Amino acid sequence: MASVGWGIIGCGDIANKAVAPAINDDPNSTLVAFASSSQERAEDFTTRHGAQRAYSDIDAFLADPDIDVVYAASRVYEHLPQTVAAAAVGKHVLCEKPMALSDAECREMIAACHKRGVNLAVAYYRRYYPKNRKIKELLEQGAIGTPVLVRMVLTGNYDPTPDDPKFWRVDPAKSAGGPIADVGSHRLDLLCYWFGEPVAVAACNETLVHSYPADDSDVLLIKMASGVQVTASFHWSIGVGHDTIEMFGTEGALFSAPTDGAHLTLKTSAGTEEFNLPHAENRHLPLIEDFSKRVLAGEPPLYSGEDGAKTTRIMESSFAASRAGKWITIK
Repeated sequence: MASVGWGIIGCGDIANKAVAPAINDDPNSTLVAFASSSQERAEDFTTRHGAQRAYSDIDAFLADPDIDVVYAASRVYEHLPQTVAAAAVGKHVLCEKPMALSDAECREMIAACHKRGVNLAVAYYRRYYPKNRKIKELLEQGAIGTPVLVRMVLTGNYDPTPDDPKFWRVDPAKSAGGPIADVGSHRLDLLCYWFGEPVAVAACNETLVHSYPADDSDVLLIKMASGVQVTASFHWSIGVGHDTIEMFGTEGALFSAPTDGAHLTLKTSAGTEEFNLPHAENRHLPLIEDFSKRVLAGEPPLYSGEDGAKTTRIMESSFAASRAGKWITIK
């Protein structure tokens, strides 16, 4: 194929502001179609982003021969059926985060894509940030010695009204959780990117301030197979925003503050080194470029569905640990 044909399921903010523009900016990609439960909305997005076709019938969308990759820009509870259906007709899948409602759903998605030999990845685009790649490089070089402790803090306030189209985000049956799923999942994915497999978690997932059914405050203790100890706090219950990741080792420390910013500090006994490493203006573009390049080359994705599932396992295990009041092994 000369380029990769993309079809996007879901006509929301992510598709509008990031995914569709990234596909249009990638020279190896063509935006073929949008699919939505509303034909009118699918047609609006098709016109807005210069796609070729609009669908409200998912079967017709998946039957489109020009679509090679399905981007599931949909609600979390829809990821499993959409991924399985796309894989069944030989489409590659790039799925929004978090991957699914449970580890069992993740495994079903992975199995369906393996069965048909199609690529599956999750849109944890922060792995492509130059700063986060620099952190991985520094850790591998031993810049802070043996890593011992990681501290993650992400705070803010989020309280949508029931008539808000995004209210599904605070319904755990549809979203997989509150801040841990919506924004914390990106940080947990980075944790796995930098330090490998998580092995156990203790947690306190609670709704402390708001009245919606999802948690608004999540505090986790995580043990990594590498021996790193982690504290992770994700909140929609705090009136000021704060977003930092700190890493401490036997020989130094790394400070990423704010996490989504360009600034990185390395401190060791030799002194302090500062880095300025901004990410792409459209944060989805490096992800889209890499995925399409690998589809064209007949290669697996750089970061697979198995990688994306690790974060879901941490989240699911944290809720189990919170209910049980004890450490839970992550399997």
